Amino acid sequence: MKVLVGIAVVAVLAALATNWLRHRGETYLHHQFDTALPSQVEAHPWAPVRHGRSVPANRVTFQDGELTATRCHVALGGYSVLINHRFAFQRASVPIKAGCPGRTLQSALAHATHVEIESRGKVERLVFTDDHDRTVAQLQGRSS
Repeated sequence: MKVLVGIAVVAVLAALATNWLRHRGETYLHHQFDTALPSQVEAHPWAPVRHGRSVPANRVTFQDGELTATRCHVALGGYSVLINHRFAFQRASVPIKAGCPGRTLQSALAHATHVEIESRGKVERLVFTDDHDRTVAQLQGRSS
């Protein structure tokens, strides 16, 4: 009788552990690998966030490996986004015209190595961090 109770307890614990690990594993894998991330970054224009508010006049677009300032139609540089949330940015060799937004974003993204998307209702935020997990830039856009 003790053996049957022991086997039943082990079976119940194994089932609970399997369910918990499956749920945690899916959450962990999605946090580590997101196959939709590159297309989400290119989905729509993004506005830099300053003091908690977006600055729509300074919108930028990520398209085909190039970051462009929408207002000036000038390339800020090249980028790559990987499904493991890695981000790389290379500044454009052409200087940005005076009065064209993007210079501060350009220098901030040069330090970014990681990108996350945070959804807040109809708003999405791209959060760029460096190797020390410090936020270097945030961009905000409307989710599709």
